[in-house]
Amino acid sequence: MATFKVPCNWDFHLLDAIDPAQNLILFGTLPSSLVGSGRPSAAIKRIYPDEAYTYIKTALAKGFRFNYLFNAPCLDAREYTDSWRKQFLAELDRIFSLGIRDVTVSIPYLIEVIKQHFPEITVSVSSYARINSIQRARYFEDLGADDLILDPVSMTRNFPVLRLMTMLLNCKLTLIANGFCLYQCPYAEYHGILMGHSSQLDHPSNGFYEEYPFYNCTLKKLTNPVEIIKAAFIRPEDINVYESIGITQFKLVDRTRPTEWILNSLDAYLKRSYSGDLLKIINFPHAYLTFLAKKSGNGSTVGFPIVDNTLLNGLTDHFHSVKCTETDCRDCKICNTYADKAIFLPPEIKYLKEILQTYCINLNFG
Repeated sequence: MATFKVPCNWDFHLLDAIDPAQNLILFGTLPSSLVGSGRPSAAIKRIYPDEAYTYIKTALAKGFRFNYLFNAPCLDAREYTDSWRKQFLAELDRIFSLGIRDVTVSIPYLIEVIKQHFPEITVSVSSYARINSIQRARYFEDLGADDLILDPVSMTRNFPVLRLMTMLLNCKLTLIANGFCLYQCPYAEYHGILMGHSSQLDHPSNGFYEEYPFYNCTLKKLTNPVEIIKAAFIRPEDINVYESIGITQFKLVDRTRPTEWILNSLDAYLKRSYSGDLLKIINFPHAYLTFLAKKSGNGSTVGFPIVDNTLLNGLTDHFHSVKCTETDCRDCKICNTYADKAIFLPPEIKYLKEILQTYCINLNFG
């Protein structure tokens, strides 16, 4: 039975609507914290520590596991100061006393600290660690990692390496199922660092965050729609393909989403079937793009791509034999074939591209 990691948006209705018997693990953290996480503070529902701790206790009492995030990929070397380490150990002690036994980190040093002081805690390594090979995975496993969330920008459809990992590694492997990262995204590492710093307490950025990676990544997908098909998602219908090679843990995003959206996405993956617009259950940013459009004065005129999931049957089959990292996409064209038949682009999408181009230009030239 597959395990799904479900994003915690701090809504109690979410706890009432899902069932721990379905093998679900909640994951989340405070909007701002000592270590920080993979989402900017401004994007997360505002909640005070005592409220969050009550939520976590309620989730644990219902039978859920709760994975607490310490997964910012950069700490500006503060982790090596005595004062920071004392604060981190105090934070670990606090969540341990709540009953939490699962955490996620990106930085190797934190794995060693956690395992030394709290060996009972299960450590997952975040996708921000960019685990994309057997050797890299082994390094983290040797450090004491129990679970590796593999790099979505390069590993989601890399079946030859995924098979090897399941055979050669002892730790668990997790793939992000409904992610939407650009394939081989050039902004990925930088994006993670920006979000991590923007969610760290007492960081000089003071929570400031600019969506430079997002503007450019999304513009590339809208300008060249085949990038939508190449993006790092797993269709609900293909979960069994990954189970057949030994991968049984899947992470669903995003913690910034409302409860109804999270439930719809989870339902599709639990049923392993979805007949609508795929972009409604994977991490396509409809809400944020709508916000940008309204801010620019074009809110009533923009359109969004639509991807008919029923027309993507067979897509995954090709990646068992095609090694994407050794293939030029301009020669392969498999994803182009599916893009041509499954993606509908309304004429109004041109306004959305213009808005994103304006944001990119303003950032580039001020």
